[in-house]
Amino acid sequence: MRGGLALALHATRGPSPASELHAIEAILGADGADGEAATIKQIAAQTGISVQTVRRRLKLRSLKPALRDAFEQATIRASVAEAAARLAEREQEKLAQRLAQRGRLTLSEVRDFAREGSDEAKAELPGELFSDPEVPWQAIVRGHIIAALQALPKTEEQLAAGLKVALAQLERA
Repeated sequence: MRGGLALALHATRGPSPASELHAIEAILGADGADGEAATIKQIAAQTGISVQTVRRRLKLRSLKPALRDAFEQATIRASVAEAAARLAEREQEKLAQRLAQRGRLTLSEVRDFAREGSDEAKAELPGELFSDPEVPWQAIVRGHIIAALQALPKTEEQLAAGLKVALAQLERA
């Protein structure tokens, strides 16, 4: 409850995502057993912060320590930290190295890392996964006829008989 009070008092001074995160974590630590999903709604109700914002702040807990420290010291903005928190550990480590080298990190750089990671992951997959296999038209039509037969009501015997004839001709071809 003390974290909720701190967060509510803080709201009168203006938003600081890092202090919001600390207060939310304090509330979670105090509540413990109820489960986080229910607690998120409770935190939002107690503080007047939207559920979405509470979730975004909680996602920041997955930041690597160097990125979390930079966020807490306002070296990187909340939007940059949130984007970085969605990346895998490997990409976060690369971002932390870049931050250490350059002293700053932008949202576009984080998005570039995300894109590069996605491209690298796709490159590791087998090429045939993304190609359309050549399927004879007969196989496609056969599948549609079978699906139509299964979907027909029993009262449509004449139509079903016609589809069975078409299916037999198709299988001979």
